[in-house]
Amino acid sequence: MPIVRDLNDLVPLPTMVEKDGEAEDRGFVSPLARDRLLIISLIIFISSLVAMSLLGRSWALFRLIHSIWYLSYVSTIFLFVGSRLSRKLWSLGGLRSSILLFFLALVLHIPFMVQEPLLSQDIMRMSIRGEMILDGSVPYRDFDVNKPPLYIWMVGGISYIFGPSVTSFKVIFSLFNSLVPVLMLWIGRGAPVRSHRYTGRLPEITWKTASVAYLLWPVALLEVGLAGHFDPVVVVLSLIGFGMFLRRRYVLSGVFLGAGMALKIYPLFIVPAVVLAMERWPDRFKHLAALLAVPIIVSIPIMLVDPSLMFDYLFEQTSGWGSAMSVRYLLDAVSALLVISPLLPFITMSLAMLMGGVYLNMRGLRDLIAVPDNLPSLVLAGITSVMMIGYSLIILKSGADGISDWVMGSISLVISLFFLILSFVFFLGFRGERFPAWRVFEVKGILKRHTPVKHLPLIISGVLFLLILTSPQFHPWYLLWVMPFALTAHPSWSWFLITLFGVLQVNAYPPWELSSF
Repeated sequence: MPIVRDLNDLVPLPTMVEKDGEAEDRGFVSPLARDRLLIISLIIFISSLVAMSLLGRSWALFRLIHSIWYLSYVSTIFLFVGSRLSRKLWSLGGLRSSILLFFLALVLHIPFMVQEPLLSQDIMRMSIRGEMILDGSVPYRDFDVNKPPLYIWMVGGISYIFGPSVTSFKVIFSLFNSLVPVLMLWIGRGAPVRSHRYTGRLPEITWKTASVAYLLWPVALLEVGLAGHFDPVVVVLSLIGFGMFLRRRYVLSGVFLGAGMALKIYPLFIVPAVVLAMERWPDRFKHLAALLAVPIIVSIPIMLVDPSLMFDYLFEQTSGWGSAMSVRYLLDAVSALLVISPLLPFITMSLAMLMGGVYLNMRGLRDLIAVPDNLPSLVLAGITSVMMIGYSLIILKSGADGISDWVMGSISLVISLFFLILSFVFFLGFRGERFPAWRVFEVKGILKRHTPVKHLPLIISGVLFLLILTSPQFHPWYLLWVMPFALTAHPSWSWFLITLFGVLQVNAYPPWELSSF
């Protein structure tokens, strides 16, 4: 399939997906009505953003404003596809539109950057670790760190240059998060055509539209601008690694994915899909060698100080996790009720994640993964949605104090039900063929196959979503890992995840997190 081989080649190939006018002829609404509705939706979106930045310290108002904000986000993206605004934006050209998206994203972070990080204590821990690194303390020995070694270098470098303040970290990570839409535009120039074997009425989200969808995404604005999480650094490295793979720069792809893995482990789950998509075994070996080289190199200084420190890190990484906001939480609750070993949920979820990842990758090898509109996907979606509604009830019963919190808990439950229905409308109402073929792969010659590149966003987003649901705990910023790939996987899958993320996001902030400082 055609691939852009030169990083300086900015001319889209004839087979590229970058065509954002498809939705205009799908009969949703007339172009004029769509533009008017888009303006109204944008006004509500911006008003909600401002209201969140000014009034979000109140738990009751946070839940209410957030629900309105996310609903306006979904409608804005739906109306943006094929609108006059989108055509004007892309008519500016690649360079100008990239610069515009970067600065727009950065501006949207500013109202939250100037506030205290109320959603999580992670940024405070990072500031303390930066101070200790500057004081000469040894990580993993003098203070606990549950992140890979490159995290230490990142925190130490930012602290040395800009100071170990909360503001410094939030500004740097907001800059990285503002680069994500630009990288998505860059990836779109080398991304192959997705499968059109299944037709639907939903507007298709291309990499161009996806860049705008990520730019406006409330999850990223809250979790990076307000909470100050460093996940955008890992997302940027992973996207560059994926873009390098599309351009057949396999060594550089391995270097960037390895750097991401040396900051946070999740890029490791992207690697199997990327490696299986390579046609030649020498390319696979070069990619894996470059991938492993980065975490090994950045670990050498720590190994020279005390080799046992790496074992301390691995112990810290794999133990002591609380169970919250994931499928694992429900299994832990059941195992405690039935007096079953707590190892059972851990083993069950680990096997589920492993088998799910293998299943998705093998289906990709067989070129059978055109859409995920099959029974396992529907079951997964149903379990997730019902789980999040269950958390609304938990918050309503145990985390609510006073009549106002009971009202907000009730609103949360209604919003969850609404997002559940909307998600399944997107997922089921616009499907093509009922079920794709069930056969996964043939053993004979399986290692000689390679996954079609057009299926990678779907496979990667599916694997990462399984990782999130089966991990010991779920936090909203984990969704940053999935979103860039999920947006471009397939129309029904993309819209389903966008709306389902609303269920996850609206329910993922129990009151105690907002008051944890």
